[in-house]
Amino acid sequence: MTLRIGILGLLMVCVGCAATPVSPAAAALAQAEARYAESVDKGFAWSAAKQSLERAREALASGDEAAAEQQAERALRLADASLAQAEREASAWQERAPFNN
Repeated sequence: MTLRIGILGLLMVCVGCAATPVSPAAAALAQAEARYAESVDKGFAWSAAKQSLERAREALASGDEAAAEQQAERALRLADASLAQAEREASAWQERAPFNN
């Protein structure tokens, strides 16, 4: 499902390319939203990433491309970090379990 969301987001950006050029901020936002959705699916979404996405959307809507791109890139980094945490926790919990001694 996550892959579909990511591909759908990219397709929407690409379809938009045919009609009108997509700004770097809008492309960054689409990528960050897809990565955040993946972190939500894994149960490791961070509230800071969500807040950055909201700020990016607001900045884009108000026409502040630079702020939108900056916030979208921050959201992407945070979503990536949350996914890395999800990967580590997939096995780390076993090392902390009391029956593993």
